Amino acid sequence: MVAIIKTAAVVRRQRSEKMLSRWQNIVCVCALLLAGGVSTYDDVQLASDTVNGNDDSVIDITVKVGEDLPVSIFTNFVTVTRCYVTRDGDTIELSPNDQSNGKVERRDPNPLVGCQATIRDIQEEDAGIWELAYETADNKNSSRINVIVDAQETNSGTDDNGNGNDSNNNSVEEAFVETEVITTTLTQISYSARLGVERTITLSRKDYDEVCYVRTPQGVNISLNDETPAGIQAFPSSTHFVSCRVVIGPLEDAHQGNWLLCGRHTVGQITQERCQPVVISWINNNPSATWDVTTNAVSNQPIHFGMTLLPTVRSRVAAQTCHLITPAGEDLAVITNSDYPGLQRVILRDTSVCRIDIGPVNGDFVGNWTLYGTFASNFGFTLLEQPLNVFIYDEENPFNQAYNVTNLAAVDVLVNMGNIMTVNITGTGTRDLCEVVTNTGERYNEATSAVLPHINITSTTSSSRSLCIIHVGPITEHLLGDWLLIGKFRRNNLFNESRLPFNIIFDDPRNPTPDNSRIVENLSPLNFFTVFGAQHTASITLNRNAFTQSCHLRTPDNLQYILMAGFNLPGVEMITGSGMSCGVRVRVEAAAIIGEWMLISRQNERGSLIERRLSFTINVEETVQAVPQTAVVAEGNDLYVRLANPTDLFTTCSLHGPFRNNAEVDENFVRSCGYIVRGLTVADSGNWQIIYGNAVTYRAAIRVTVTPRSALQDQDLLLTRDAPLNKTIGPEDAIYCRIENPSGNTVFEGFGRCNLVLDRVTKHHVGVWRMTVATEGRILTETHEFVLNVTDAVPKAEVTTSVETNKPVVALTCSVASAVDVTACKFRDPSGKIIVVTQGVGEDRYSYHSVAASLESSEHHCGLRITNPQVEDLGLWRCAIETEEDIYYGFLTVLCPWAMMDPEVAAAVVSEPTLTAETSNVTAIEIDVVTMHCSVQTAIRYCYFRAQNGTVFNVSPGTTGAFEYAGAGLDAGECSIRFPSGLVETDSGTWSCHVGFNDHHEPEQRASINVIINAVMVAQQYHLDDSTNTLVVMASVHSQRSLDYCRFVRIDGLGFTSEDMPTGYEDHSVVAGGHCEIRIPNPTILEQHPWTVVVRIPGQDVEIARSTDHTLSLPGPGHTDSPGNTDAPGHTDAPGHTDTPDHTERPDHPDGPPNRSNAGMYVAWSLVLILAVALFFAGWMLGSRRRREWTYKKGSAIRDSFRRTFTSSKEGLPENQHNRQYNNTNTAVAA
Repeated sequence: MVAIIKTAAVVRRQRSEKMLSRWQNIVCVCALLLAGGVSTYDDVQLASDTVNGNDDSVIDITVKVGEDLPVSIFTNFVTVTRCYVTRDGDTIELSPNDQSNGKVERRDPNPLVGCQATIRDIQEEDAGIWELAYETADNKNSSRINVIVDAQETNSGTDDNGNGNDSNNNSVEEAFVETEVITTTLTQISYSARLGVERTITLSRKDYDEVCYVRTPQGVNISLNDETPAGIQAFPSSTHFVSCRVVIGPLEDAHQGNWLLCGRHTVGQITQERCQPVVISWINNNPSATWDVTTNAVSNQPIHFGMTLLPTVRSRVAAQTCHLITPAGEDLAVITNSDYPGLQRVILRDTSVCRIDIGPVNGDFVGNWTLYGTFASNFGFTLLEQPLNVFIYDEENPFNQAYNVTNLAAVDVLVNMGNIMTVNITGTGTRDLCEVVTNTGERYNEATSAVLPHINITSTTSSSRSLCIIHVGPITEHLLGDWLLIGKFRRNNLFNESRLPFNIIFDDPRNPTPDNSRIVENLSPLNFFTVFGAQHTASITLNRNAFTQSCHLRTPDNLQYILMAGFNLPGVEMITGSGMSCGVRVRVEAAAIIGEWMLISRQNERGSLIERRLSFTINVEETVQAVPQTAVVAEGNDLYVRLANPTDLFTTCSLHGPFRNNAEVDENFVRSCGYIVRGLTVADSGNWQIIYGNAVTYRAAIRVTVTPRSALQDQDLLLTRDAPLNKTIGPEDAIYCRIENPSGNTVFEGFGRCNLVLDRVTKHHVGVWRMTVATEGRILTETHEFVLNVTDAVPKAEVTTSVETNKPVVALTCSVASAVDVTACKFRDPSGKIIVVTQGVGEDRYSYHSVAASLESSEHHCGLRITNPQVEDLGLWRCAIETEEDIYYGFLTVLCPWAMMDPEVAAAVVSEPTLTAETSNVTAIEIDVVTMHCSVQTAIRYCYFRAQNGTVFNVSPGTTGAFEYAGAGLDAGECSIRFPSGLVETDSGTWSCHVGFNDHHEPEQRASINVIINAVMVAQQYHLDDSTNTLVVMASVHSQRSLDYCRFVRIDGLGFTSEDMPTGYEDHSVVAGGHCEIRIPNPTILEQHPWTVVVRIPGQDVEIARSTDHTLSLPGPGHTDSPGNTDAPGHTDAPGHTDTPDHTERPDHPDGPPNRSNAGMYVAWSLVLILAVALFFAGWMLGSRRRREWTYKKGSAIRDSFRRTFTSSKEGLPENQHNRQYNNTNTAVAA
């Protein structure tokens, strides 16, 4: 409000009127307090009618013309959904829609007062009844006031003589009686409080001095320059942040209500006055209410001049007030429009946050601050405090960049002399500095520490993390003490400094420092029964209201260690975990670990010093080996047991059995704890133990099984004539067996059960056989006789099939007579699709038919029901019935008349068995397994395959060797052959599969298979048509597989790889492309003999080797194409190779006569040819067929070589080139 005081007479006259008005309001206050509300002249706070609708109660309020009348209703934390003012039938809504106008203005609600407004500029026409109402989700509440308008001016009253009648206000108002006063009322602040606390009201500092006074809720003005009554502390002097302040409290009932702190200063004839209204009320109208106070840890805020700070506190509910306590102890309520120097509240969408912008800072901001906020909700009142320690980061240079300093928890590092210890600090962003302060106060960084022998500072930086690391050591006594590691980091506009103090401590475990000031609590002890190599954990939990100060560990040797960073005790590891105060993990590595330990946790529990002790004992039980470890003894025999190794503790040995411990010492094995248990019974079966030891308990376990004596049962055998036999007979627990036939010959002898193996059963096997066995638990053997008889083979049971058609269902049934249970049943349709029949299951158009397997008779059935069969269901089917001993096959013809009405469908259905090959083309390489398969829709009697050269391979189940049968069986209509070792390239061609049927009137059927066998590697040698008669030796692997190496072996045994070539040889190999090639200019006769090329393919253990034909040739008088000419058919260069003319061709001499050396070569080759022909005929007449074939091949090779000789145009080789020197004297063996 604004009021102008014109004259001293007017001031004195208004004083008496104002006092009368205050007394009238005090009467209203008393009345409203009884009703639960508060009413004052400055802010009329109304008691609400909690019953729906209004009563007739009306509060009279006298207001002077021009005054503003604040009105509000005390809502006590309820949620207000609507707030409005009614005047003469007109409603002005304040919330949720704000319809404020020039007369009625909405005021922001708070949890205590949820509906409030101000009636502006009261005039005479505003006199009458006003109603303020609010609504909640459940009801409507309202109060009415009768506004009485006083037409006098709003200045303070005086008496008729012009003397002021308000004696309490003389000291405040008389100083301004000769001036005009302009009063500015600041935004009201509401304080929630309780008995015994203090509340502060302040005015922000201005550039001028002010005279301040405070007005109490009783309307008494008190100058801050005068002596103040109890409960009011005045601070009239200005500081950096306030002009004046008053502290009210400890609060009592009389302090509740509206307060006003005003400050005046005069310029000329005009006095400026600003007043800060404050409302103090009890929380939830309860003067003894309590609230939760949460004080955060002190936040250290380093500053440099000119920067700003943004401290924050946050709750889950809306903030009521936000405060800053300055280093001078001034409690400043900072609201939106506060103008404290350098302090501004930051307004956020999140109303649960108190955030103050402090700055730009200077030296006046240094000190201890506290930011706190009050938060009120339906669940109570909360006060959150954030202490701040604001200090100049660099006092010598206060404008230098400040870093936010984080003082990390001090680390005690336990060390031994000679150790090297490491401490590090991790930061984010870029590292500015790594620095250490030693125990003597010196400072070193990365650069200056490089020359120090005991200190090494390093750093690392990743994409988002930086690390400062210090290594100190080897430790000597002068390095012990307190150190400090400092790391400075920056990221974006954040500057952080971490400080890690660490203390290097040498601790003497033999003389630990006692702490007798603590209350000792002994926890329940633990006992661990364990073995060497195991590990166990002992830990002490942390009490809910306690924190750990230190951890200690006492060993069985009565040495006490501190558990801290750097702790190092063999076999012991310090552990941590959630809710754990102290913990260790002990690994049982040696005898020193055995014994009683004690884990000690020293805690502070609500100020009480407690020492919690946990005793735990390590008891080692070691398992050793006994002889025997398991024993099977026949009933009545004796048991001999002992340790596998002697022991010096044999005097502590004892033997323990399941039911008895009486045993005699075996005098032969006293030091091995040997015992003899006489006359075992079946009751002695179980676990026996030899136990010995002192500190460590050793146990040797023996599992004993006592078998009762029983006679062997008869095991006469009935065998099938001409069938092979491989059968295990005799006792299942036999450990040795010998079988003799009726003639007394031993047919089997060995350890384990008896195994009778006969290649073919004949009538000579009939008779009495003898079986001698040794069983577990006995030493002597037993002999048993059994009779072996022979009978003719019983034909395999045939499968009976039937097909029933009853539109739209077709039922397929297969039956077989077998005494063995059926384990599975399946069908194969004409296209080869398999359908497994399961009783009670249906899918798509298929379901089980009848019973899937009958276990009550020897006749077993397998049925399939097809509903609405499709075209693909028509034709020849096969069924298979699997028993525990064999598989039986049958064939069915499914022809549905209603599904074959279409002639094209009928023609496409296969109704007669037709032999077909699984695949008409089989391609492989020589080393691959080759399988050929054909089948027919009926059982077959026999089958065979015919190769392209006429060789016949007869196959049937059981055929093994170079080839074997690979089908399901002849009764399944399958004819299949497998060559495990593969075929050779000459086996390529058209093969045929042949089958014969059980009906001998049916002719054989055959199917053709085209077989292509590729050589795994091809090798050859030939001459290039060049001036040097270059010899090419090459080999290529199928599919151009990558090679590990290429190896070449000459006929005389000289061997080398393509990586290590002899002099005079050229490598043209492409190992990655599977090609090996060497070239030999001017080859000698030796080099023109056959070569062997050997390769290895990565991933294969076996090498592949191939030999070439020789290329001995006679040089001719002229130049003609050689077999190796690049223009000759069939010649190709190595992959990726392009011939380059490295040599100049010799000039041809067509007219020149052959030289003498050429004539000699013709004679030599003539003699060789005659000799070869003679050898050929001699081998043909005298040798075997195989030798004749070899002779024929060799003779053909010599003949071909001789022919090529007369077509060659190369010059003869110089005599001095008959042998080449290899630069490595080692030679390889020819492959």
